[in-house]
Amino acid sequence: TKFAARPVLVLTLAGEDTAPAPPIREQ
Repeated sequence: TKFAARPVLVLTLAGEDTAPAPPIREQ
């Protein structure tokens, strides 16, 4: 349930795996 409460964190981790610098982290 922790992951569901923090979808942003999951997206950031997934983005880092595919992209070197996701836009979510920059903003």
